[in-house]
Order: sequence, then C-alpha cells, then structure tokens
Amino acid sequence: MLIQLNEEINRLIDSIEQETNEIILQRESKFLLHALFIWKEARLEYGDERVKAYIEIEKTWTRIENIAQKVLLE
Repeated sequence: MLIQLNEEINRLIDSIEQETNEIILQRESKFLLHALFIWKEARLEYGDERVKAYIEIEKTWTRIENIAQKVLLE
C-alpha cells in the first residue's frame, strides 16, 4: 500500500506541476489532499521510520512546497 501511495503522490505532484487547466488542478489537488491524509494516517499507525522506507519525506515535502501555489483548495 505504501509503495502505491508513494507512486500516487508522485503522479499527482507531476500532474499539478504540468497542468494549466483549473478544473483538472482542482481535481488533482483534492486527490493530493486525500493522499496526504492517508500518508499522515500511515505515519501515525506504522511510525515515521517504517513509512520513510517507502516514501522519502524530505524530498516529497520539497516537491509539495514547489507546487503549493498551484494547489487549489476550493
């Protein structure tokens, strides 16, 4: 599950980076927020060390910070 979560987060970040259509940005932003919620729950359930083996925390947060201005929260 964590491997798939990592792939989905990366896919969503890539999509948001490249996308210009506002409707698609809204959709992908909602999916990203859901994925981040699942990531948080996994960290609470399994601990940071186990989750870190599948998802690079620093790299992922840096990528999210780089697209933050394009994430639509409406």
